[in-house]
Amino acid sequence: TFETQTKKVDLEATGHAYGAPTYEWIETADGWTVTATAVCSNDPAHVETETVTAAYEVTAAPTCAAAGVGTWTAVFESTLFPPQTKTVRLIAAPENAAAAPAAGGGLEVTWDPVDGATKYNVYRRAPGGSWEKLGYSRTGRFTDLTAASGTLYTYRIRAQVSTTVSPYSASVPGRWLAAPDHVAAQASEEGIEVTWDPVDGATKYNVYRKIVGKSWEKIGFSRTSRYTDPGAEAGTAYYYRVRAQVGTTVSEVSAYVPARWLAAPSDVAAQAREDGLELSWALADGATKYNVYRKVSGSDGEWKKIGYSRTDRYRDLTAESGVSYTYCVKAQVSTTVSASSRHVSARWLAAPSDVTAKAVSGGIELNWTLSGGATKYNVFRRTAGGAWENVGYSRTGRFTDLTAAAGTAYTYRVQAQVSKLFSAYSAEAAVR
Repeated sequence: TFETQTKKVDLEATGHAYGAPTYEWIETADGWTVTATAVCSNDPAHVETETVTAAYEVTAAPTCAAAGVGTWTAVFESTLFPPQTKTVRLIAAPENAAAAPAAGGGLEVTWDPVDGATKYNVYRRAPGGSWEKLGYSRTGRFTDLTAASGTLYTYRIRAQVSTTVSPYSASVPGRWLAAPDHVAAQASEEGIEVTWDPVDGATKYNVYRKIVGKSWEKIGFSRTSRYTDPGAEAGTAYYYRVRAQVGTTVSEVSAYVPARWLAAPSDVAAQAREDGLELSWALADGATKYNVYRKVSGSDGEWKKIGYSRTDRYRDLTAESGVSYTYCVKAQVSTTVSASSRHVSARWLAAPSDVTAKAVSGGIELNWTLSGGATKYNVFRRTAGGAWENVGYSRTGRFTDLTAAAGTAYTYRVQAQVSKLFSAYSAEAAVR
């Protein structure tokens, strides 16, 4: 038998043998990209590919009577791929494009119709972003409801008929602002304060006011989400609304809200009376009612409404003798309430009650019921037809008049005191 014999020889490389390249045209928002591909027939695993962006030129401009011709040319770096061209039929680009805020929100893009076009493709670009196709329209307008409030966009349009598209229109800027929401108006110390929710993108808010039977007037603006109307007249019913703004772009007006302002009562004073504390104040224009609030002076307790008045004064009959209270007053008309007046503090002393007088050995003994908060009781005496005279004082509920003349008829009364505060006189008590 014979063994198998081998002999090695070197083979020369076959080299690349590329077949005819293939080309894929892909339309983008900015034009066309072209991908060229060549496959080696000697080694199908070896593939050459290159993608370029085609350049565009109008080779025959469209006229009112005939469509034009445009050519896209793709030039590759690799010598495997010769330049490629794509010819497209042209119709005129839309003219007079514009973008303005749409009623109800968003941006309305408009343009002049193009002869022969059956469709218009609308493109948008956000700041720093790429062009994106938003949609299309069969008319000369398109409403962009996806535009964010306050963002400055750029728009362009392309007319189309069948597969033929026009060049892009000129680019136009557009921005809209949402109308301020949750507008409210209420009285404050300075006037009527109008508030609202901030609007994305807004740098300024214009505030408008009217009264029944009159036209709306702009009364000012704010850089924040609140505005105080210092010119509101007390008691007058107003309506307010707000408009957001950035640059020359303004929003729709907000919903309007009613409001009325009342000045806080002034010259508030409190004075002790026989049966409590009496508050007084200067009337506020337009007010029909005054609410009175009270709390114990120096306490952290809450203000408590203790009553109301239709006039310029109120008597607090529930104030405890000797207790210091702080008061404030708010004017009101309908549901409109003013800010609080300045605070005033006061206290009163009840007159001693149940005063009795009787003759005792050596004089006249007086007794009475103590007044809350009093530290001293002044005793007064007179004879029939005579003047009152102070005959002494007591720190308790008892006093003996040792200067009374035997057999003389006297009338007595007592006055409570704490510091420089005096009560009214007690009821009189007669004795002989």
